[in-house]
Amino acid sequence: GVKIDPVLDGLVTQIETTTTGFVRNNPDRLGFLVVNLGATPIFLRPGGDATVTNGIRVAPSGGSVFVWWEEDLQLVGWDWQAIAATTASAIMTLEYIADIRGTV
Repeated sequence: GVKIDPVLDGLVTQIETTTTGFVRNNPDRLGFLVVNLGATPIFLRPGGDATVTNGIRVAPSGGSVFVWWEEDLQLVGWDWQAIAATTASAIMTLEYIADIRGTV
């Protein structure tokens, strides 16, 4: 098997009211969890600009989305964008990265 390194991604900690990239394209990513810590809904979209009418809605105050390679296939490694509905919203993102240098 391949070793998996969970990484708390601190690069983007807030989603704005304009489309914001929060995870970059990474073919070694096996999954990620994003938690909306703010008081406003956010909307996620893979591979393009997110809007409040074409994204995956994440509820405020602890709503989350988990994306995993076995269920979501190549979408996991794509660049993902997000937008906040009304005001900026804090997020926490945990990525699961394959450590291709080592095995379990």
